[in-house]
Amino acid sequence: MDAGPRSRPSKRRRCVSSSSGRRRRREAGAGGDEGEAAAAAALERLASETAWDFCLPALLGPDAGGGGSPEERRRLARAACRALRCCASLGGPPLAEGLAREALRAGQGPERASAEVLAAVAPWLEEPELLGQAVAAALRLLREEEEGEEEEEEAEEARALLVAGRLLPALGSHAAAQGRVWEGLVLPPPETPRRLSRTLLALSALSSGAALPGAGAEGEAVAPPPFEARRCGHFWRVVQEGLAESGDALCRKRARYLLKRAVDDSGKLRWEGRCSPDPGNGPCLFWWCVDKNEQLTEFWENYILIMETLEGNQIHVIKPVLPKLNSLYEHAISEQKDCWVIHPSWLMCIYKRMFESENKTLAKEGIFHFLEIWQTKHLPMSPGFSEFVIGPLMDALSESSFYSRDPGQITGTCPPLGIKLQTFLTAFFTNLPEQEKGIFLLKFIQKMSKRHWCAVPILFFSMALSNIPPCRALDAEGLLALRDVLQCTMITHQILLRGAAQCYLLKAAMHLIDAEKVSLSDIANFIVSLRADESLGRGTTLWEEQFTRRQNRINYLCTISCGRLSANTSCSKLVCAERVDLKCLLSPLLDVLLKLGTNPYISLLKTDKSLQLLLKLLQMRTIKCSSPQVDGITTFLQKALLPAVGSILDFFLRRLTARELNKISDLQHCNLYLDVLSEIMTFCSVTGWKLEPSISSFISSLISASFCNLQEMSSEEDKTLEEQIQKVVSMASLSVVCEIIRQKPALHLESLPSVDILKKTISCSQLNPVLKKPCCMERNGSHEEPASHQGWGKVVARYIHDLWACLRFVMSSSPSQSKDKNLEQCLPDVQRSTKIFQSALEALTVLPSDHILPVLHCMKIMTSKLMESSESLCLQAFDLAWKIVVSLCNTQLIFWPNLKAFVQFVFDPKILTAAAKKKTQVYTKINEIMFQMIEMSSTKTGVFNVLLTYCCQSWLCPSPTDTTAAEDTFLNALNYSDLLIEACLFGTVFRRDQRLIQEVCAFVEDLGSECAANVVTESVNRDDHYVRVCAIKFLCLLDESNTLHKKFIEDFVNKLLDKGELMSKSKIHYVNSSQHRIKNRLWQTLLVLFPKLHEDFLTRTIDRILQAGCSNNQASVKYLIEWNIIMILHKFPCFLPKFWDCFNFVSNESYRVNV
Repeated sequence: MDAGPRSRPSKRRRCVSSSSGRRRRREAGAGGDEGEAAAAAALERLASETAWDFCLPALLGPDAGGGGSPEERRRLARAACRALRCCASLGGPPLAEGLAREALRAGQGPERASAEVLAAVAPWLEEPELLGQAVAAALRLLREEEEGEEEEEEAEEARALLVAGRLLPALGSHAAAQGRVWEGLVLPPPETPRRLSRTLLALSALSSGAALPGAGAEGEAVAPPPFEARRCGHFWRVVQEGLAESGDALCRKRARYLLKRAVDDSGKLRWEGRCSPDPGNGPCLFWWCVDKNEQLTEFWENYILIMETLEGNQIHVIKPVLPKLNSLYEHAISEQKDCWVIHPSWLMCIYKRMFESENKTLAKEGIFHFLEIWQTKHLPMSPGFSEFVIGPLMDALSESSFYSRDPGQITGTCPPLGIKLQTFLTAFFTNLPEQEKGIFLLKFIQKMSKRHWCAVPILFFSMALSNIPPCRALDAEGLLALRDVLQCTMITHQILLRGAAQCYLLKAAMHLIDAEKVSLSDIANFIVSLRADESLGRGTTLWEEQFTRRQNRINYLCTISCGRLSANTSCSKLVCAERVDLKCLLSPLLDVLLKLGTNPYISLLKTDKSLQLLLKLLQMRTIKCSSPQVDGITTFLQKALLPAVGSILDFFLRRLTARELNKISDLQHCNLYLDVLSEIMTFCSVTGWKLEPSISSFISSLISASFCNLQEMSSEEDKTLEEQIQKVVSMASLSVVCEIIRQKPALHLESLPSVDILKKTISCSQLNPVLKKPCCMERNGSHEEPASHQGWGKVVARYIHDLWACLRFVMSSSPSQSKDKNLEQCLPDVQRSTKIFQSALEALTVLPSDHILPVLHCMKIMTSKLMESSESLCLQAFDLAWKIVVSLCNTQLIFWPNLKAFVQFVFDPKILTAAAKKKTQVYTKINEIMFQMIEMSSTKTGVFNVLLTYCCQSWLCPSPTDTTAAEDTFLNALNYSDLLIEACLFGTVFRRDQRLIQEVCAFVEDLGSECAANVVTESVNRDDHYVRVCAIKFLCLLDESNTLHKKFIEDFVNKLLDKGELMSKSKIHYVNSSQHRIKNRLWQTLLVLFPKLHEDFLTRTIDRILQAGCSNNQASVKYLIEWNIIMILHKFPCFLPKFWDCFNFVSNESYRVNV
């Protein structure tokens, strides 16, 4: 049966069909979900297997670091980390936490791979405890620092950067760990150092989220984050440290980013709040208020602009921005100008950045701005300012070059920084609270004593301290700090600058020390640190001021003591005395001195102390001032010591001749006695004491007794230590006697018969005798300490030195002044002079450098007599003496006296005349030494000064008594004119630091008697300008009417013109180059000499002068040449035709215009 058309199923059938379909679909869907779950599980399992079996071993396994090049290992590690990150995202928190635990276990040592693993899985960590462990490990890796090989340090730094740049930001993305990360970064444990660069890197990476109050829109209420950085003062201190970091530009950039991000977010989101308050009364480090939104935004934008501009280190870019720094002060101070609205430490960060800039001009500009701001604005005080002044500001002021004068300033004026520093310190100190003034000054002075400062900064620091208004701010500790500055900091400084600084420090002590808190012994110990020959000299205004203040101090102490003592005690009467008479003060000394010659039982200690005090009194009696007045001290000493002189001389005679000095240590007593003897003789010759009989008797007795001791011990037998010491003492006594006779003619001692015997005996004595070491010392059998045995060589050297000193006196004395007519027979003839000269050469080789002066003086007397007969010996002496002088360049105290003696020896007029007559090898050697000394002057200022001063003084006598001798002496100027030419052109191109020292010395000298150092410091004229001044003065003193002088002038001008033409043929020289300076000096010299030239000479040289004007020269040289031409034409118009002829043929148009 065929089926008909299909009919629609019934309703029930349709329902059954639909439900079965849904069941089939559900079954099919269930099967699909199970498949997806299975696939996901398989994927998780695969990710886990990959992570554990491949990625983790590649990073943490034992073979992780082996095989392949470093680049290949790094590439493998990067690939493993990327794979591990993918695995962690697939595996989820369980896998990530398991991997993290494994990494933490493997990371007990500082391994970079552990940090890589933690950074890869950190976003999927959820367990709070594990997060805490990861944060602690990351912070530990961030802070640790290993010392080892360079490769290990680089690996440690790379690991730290990984932690800061990736691991900590990843951990900080978890709300549970965010607070720990931030607190760990900005609040490290006290014992662990903060690694600033790494900390800022981590904070910069974290600041995109956690530094904001929330991610909501403006005005939307959001929950506060776990940690708010803007409310944390430690966070802002990290930012400030980063802003002021001098050696890391990236560190500063990150700090600026953090500051800018905080300011932008605060302004846009209209945030209100402030960080934790700063200790003290100052404002907090950062705050924001909606009402002050515009003002705060403007302040911080200008602040960030200045900090960004400072990165350029170019002053022409930075200067236009500096006025904005003034506007920062206007915003930072309240309208009433009585407190800081914004913490001043932000402004200090700008100055720190400027002070530490590589550009010195920018650093100086920052110092000037900071010092000037205290003059233009009345700034409120803040505790941080004192620390800033003592720290960064003083460190910046230690740069000596900042104290140079401005281009427009006259030489000798105070540099701008010195003036500003004085004004600033006075204003700053005045504004400090009373309770902080003493603390600030003490720290300031201690900073001056705790590092090595150059002379220039210390001088201006001392000046600034001395200008502070009188205030009792310092106690004994402050006085001790000032003494430390004197004894430690300034010991190597230039003498004049050191003396000036001592003067100002003494003034500061007088103004700032509280007299009630220091004792007299404290004051005395401080004054002892001041050198009398550099600062605290008698007769100066500083001495008088100090004496008045000390007298007032004594009176004050007397008043205090009187109140504490019983009224009826003699002690109180003594203490209450208004003025202690000098005679009463020195009466114990006078009592001892009066008994020296008669009482043999006075202890040696008491005699030594008494003689030391007497020596100091005699040395300090001289008043060093520009206009000395009648001095009561000299008058008192004259009256008080007159009765004691006889007793003192008797004591000296006994001690020096009676063999009481018999040990090596007794030579110190000998030195003391002879020093006192010399000072007494000087005092007698100056004051005009009528003591000739007693002095003459003493000198005669001392000479006779000394010769007796020397003759008794002249045998070749071995001598005891006591005999040898007496021999040394006797020769030292004779040496001092010779110096007294030579230097004190007012005492009329040379006419004594004993002096004639001394001359005769010394002139015939053996030179360089061998002073054998006593046998007892060889066997270590003497009673002296073993250390003194090593000084026997010094004893022998002193004996030989004293013998040569006596011989110098004999050789420099005129035979006609002696009563003994037979003395001439014992004076050296040529043969005897040769032997003495050979002994002198031997003495130069064996004596220490500080003992050769008398030997050089003796050689000077003999050399002129030996020039013809023993020329090779003279050459040997010149060479040996010059080598000794050169070897002493770095020994200041010995170098200059030896150099002066050497110059007087080699450049003695008689020697120069004898050498120039025949132009022998000696003449060549003298010229060679002359040019070597000129060359040495370029590195050691003052050498040329010594040479030229002596030559000019000996070549030109203002009023010669012997015309022939004067002409012979002046011939040396003609024969050695090259010396004067070099002197006229001399002047090295000084380094900037050398010019600075000269300028500051000129400033101190211009202070005159106001600065005591100028009065008491001996002027040595070692400035290089003095060389040219001395040479020009010599030329100015020449008399053109004198035939010999005329010849010298003409020869000198020709040599100068030759030198100028030779320089013109060389390459072009630039402005302020050495060649340019020399040409200037050359034509300046000619400008001085042309008025002395005669017409006949100019007729022969005018063409050369005119031609020099046509040559290519710098403008300053051209002007000098043109002035010379004008002077010649004005004095001799007959040369005008030659001038016009030269002018018409000149092709140089600029020269025509100039003329």
